[in-house]
Amino acid sequence: MLKRAAIILLSVCATLLVLELGLRFYFANFGRDDQKRLYLYSQEELVRLASVQPLPYLNYGLRANVGDSNAQGYRGAPIAMPKPEGVFRIVAVGGSTTYGLWIDDWRATYPAQLERVLRQTYGYDNVEVVNAGVNGYGTHENVVNLALRLPDLEPDLLIFYEATNDIPPRLIHPDDYQGLNLQRGVWSQNASVPPSTLWRFIAYRFGMRYDSIDTQLVRAEGVRLCGSYQVRQDDVYCALLNMPVRKVLASNPPVYYERNLRTLVTLARLHGAEMLLVTWTYSTLDYSAIDGGNYFQLDFHRQAIADHNAVLARVAQELGAPFYDFAAEMPDERAYWYESMHVNAAGARKQAELFAAFLHERALIRR
Repeated sequence: MLKRAAIILLSVCATLLVLELGLRFYFANFGRDDQKRLYLYSQEELVRLASVQPLPYLNYGLRANVGDSNAQGYRGAPIAMPKPEGVFRIVAVGGSTTYGLWIDDWRATYPAQLERVLRQTYGYDNVEVVNAGVNGYGTHENVVNLALRLPDLEPDLLIFYEATNDIPPRLIHPDDYQGLNLQRGVWSQNASVPPSTLWRFIAYRFGMRYDSIDTQLVRAEGVRLCGSYQVRQDDVYCALLNMPVRKVLASNPPVYYERNLRTLVTLARLHGAEMLLVTWTYSTLDYSAIDGGNYFQLDFHRQAIADHNAVLARVAQELGAPFYDFAAEMPDERAYWYESMHVNAAGARKQAELFAAFLHERALIRR
């Protein structure tokens, strides 16, 4: 009886081993990259291939030399360091709408197209445009980025285009609302990846994925966040706060957005550059077929952006910073938008053309 059980156990182990080795051989030699990420790569390999990495004081940034990021960790072509003599370097700062989320080719993002338009249409042969946008960055991250990283690029002009990532910091209990942005938390990598390809292959059939290193934002204890939205009594509530979303936003005006904008302009000038402040815009069309595409069908999101754009205009006027009301000029046409928040490649081209015309007309570029 014992001998028979041992034989069965050895047979099961041998079968599992054959399946493990067979799957490893198949995915290593014939698997697509997404399958290798799901079933084959180790945690160390996934970390090395991840598009973002932890950065001191900044939570995270693009991983250098991964995908279409360059050696300095910015999306786009290699950057000459130090800046060559005679180059007028523009640095575009912001979140995903500067980075170019959903635009696969970095050459089609607005900063890359802006450089081409300035050179080819207006003859600014000495212009470079660096894309320093990072998905998820709001004014808090951009302040730290400008204080600690961007001066190395020796920018002559910075273009700030961001407003929507400063909505979530306001969606917090009014008693917890403060300049440190406790809603954001501290970014960390905390998941482990099972070494077995067979285990991961089976687990995927039950809805578990191991194609990336899980990250999370570890927040301070006791911070009361909005949570998901819930419709109650003909209004939209923050599920975790039991308060209407519009009341939460009204209780948390964009005072820190304004403070951060003033800091950005001041830091730019401290390093011998100017900061162009640009109003942020969105599409009002229906993108319900795209997950999260109708973010700006909600009127309180639109009001929040209107508040932020009003702050942008006022700060620019009070500090004498250049200001461009892009929101008043960008067409709300489906041909230019991927969804309500992000433009497509054609929209990025239109954005680049409008930005270039403004820069040229206001003589903000030194030949």
